[in-house]
Amino acid sequence: MVVPSPRVTRTGWPLALVVALAALLTYANSIPNGFAFDDLQIIEKNHQLRFLTNLPRFFKQDYFEPSMRLGLYRPLVVSSYALNMAVLGDGPLGFHVVNVVLHALNTALLALLVLRLTRDPWLAAGTGFLFAAHAVHSEAVANVTFGRPELLAACFGLLTLHLWIAAERSAGTRAKLSYAASLLCFGLALLSKENAVTILAVAVLVDWLYTERGERRSTHSLFAALRDGAGRTLGLALVAVALVGVRVWALGAQTMPPVPFVDNPLGVLPLGWRLINATLVALRYGGLLLLPVTLCSDYSYDTIPLVQSFDDPALWLGVVLLLPLFLLFVWSRRHDREIFFGLAFLAVTFSTASNLVVPIGTILGERLLYLPSAGFCMALTRIVQRLAGRLPGPASRRRALLAALLALATLLHGVRAVLRNPVWRDQHTLALHDVEIHPRSVKLQTSAGAAYWDLGRPELALAHFDAAIAAVGVTPDRFLNPFQGRVRALVDLGRWQEALALYEEVVRYGPRNLEVESDLAAAANAARAGQEEPPGP
Repeated sequence: MVVPSPRVTRTGWPLALVVALAALLTYANSIPNGFAFDDLQIIEKNHQLRFLTNLPRFFKQDYFEPSMRLGLYRPLVVSSYALNMAVLGDGPLGFHVVNVVLHALNTALLALLVLRLTRDPWLAAGTGFLFAAHAVHSEAVANVTFGRPELLAACFGLLTLHLWIAAERSAGTRAKLSYAASLLCFGLALLSKENAVTILAVAVLVDWLYTERGERRSTHSLFAALRDGAGRTLGLALVAVALVGVRVWALGAQTMPPVPFVDNPLGVLPLGWRLINATLVALRYGGLLLLPVTLCSDYSYDTIPLVQSFDDPALWLGVVLLLPLFLLFVWSRRHDREIFFGLAFLAVTFSTASNLVVPIGTILGERLLYLPSAGFCMALTRIVQRLAGRLPGPASRRRALLAALLALATLLHGVRAVLRNPVWRDQHTLALHDVEIHPRSVKLQTSAGAAYWDLGRPELALAHFDAAIAAVGVTPDRFLNPFQGRVRALVDLGRWQEALALYEEVVRYGPRNLEVESDLAAAANAARAGQEEPPGP
């Protein structure tokens, strides 16, 4: 049995408090934000959340109900919204406070986990501070409904790993209780978001690399870890299977609808090219982890050009970038356990969002890096630690250099996060800011058009709707929203005849819009009053 050293116990809680405080300070300026994107329909317009008596109902319905059904089952997240509203009110302030607190808690749990595994306070501190301030977390923390599933799944996932380790390093009743609690937390993580299933694989990695057997024998194989821990791992697998059964009970045989081309164009590619492009997109994710200079809320069509030819230079640039990462991973397996574990943690927890297994609902989303970034922070900290350790001079000087480098990285990320957080203030601010970053994004052009229409600027709205339509094509079958927005902008500009002709085209592909029809009727009546005899809408 492996018992944590006294140094771990003395260092752990002060370290956890300090890194949690760093997370709070970095993301505190997101608290005044309002609602944006899915917050509007999932929270603000969802009257079910106003009554705690509806809590059992949330475990029998889709995440997006009552507005729609998309085949997502996240009842614990919806329950957290209802509790949030009951305790802190229905305004956005309380929801953002909880998001920031959850991020601080996750930061503390991560630092304690690294300390528990490695007994290296420097590595734990560097990982914790970098995770606390990482700018790529802005979407997950500063937006409620984009982030709350990620935050809760990470929280219960990290708790699962803590309890998993405690069960392995304890004996008797304490070990059994810790194991049972780890299964419970794993179930709660799965009720928060589907990607938490990857925690099962992380638990196997922990058994492989950090058990007593693994520490004694560096040649301990993954197969041996699977064999020796099969009984424990089976418990996690049964929890995952049980949650699949619960989902079927709640939603029936409903599956997620086909991924729209605009959201994820990878879904229409042949398998080979999908895998190639998904790998290239994974490298973009890596760039966001390393240098999150350009952050954006949307990467939908046509933000990321697709590679569909072996003559495309982007393909070979990807190969050049991927090769050293692969070599680092292979080298670390034999020479540095912490780098290897960090990279493996990153790869495993990112796998479900990678589009390599199956196409998901987005080609790229910064929020999807929230839990995987924990592995990146650990690997990067260890790499810096090794480089600093190779410099000449006394150990105190090397430690000072390590601290300075980690502090600089934390500061740079923190400044970038602080600058990014207020962009999530509301729908209009976000759309008008991000469309300048990725003007090729069809959804951002549409959102910018909607923002200008709401602000009473139909001429600017029309320009953005036209830009979106130009990217999608001349018919609304691929993405209806910019065509609907264009109708309303044309009405406001007095071009009701064009609006009527376009509306007749739009309703061939989507439902009737009573508000648009009312606007068209009002325009027709105004034209009649001006001695014209227009046809009715």
